[in-house]
Amino acid sequence: MAKRPRPPAIVPNALQPGLQWYAKTYPQEAYARMLKVRSELVAEGYPKEAINAIMGKEADKWGLPHPPPLK
Repeated sequence: MAKRPRPPAIVPNALQPGLQWYAKTYPQEAYARMLKVRSELVAEGYPKEAINAIMGKEADKWGLPHPPPLK
């Protein structure tokens, strides 16, 4: 039986240095973008606990403040 293909990475490795630069140079815009993505995930019906965990990890990864948890 053939293996299922792996899903693509969320952020390709080649883009990470540019995203790190953007997050450090424009932290307010990067934070606003993160909140917009969070709103889209909520609208699509993802569990709030999972969204909180993902946003926390992404905030740590890019050096941004943690967004307030969803309730």
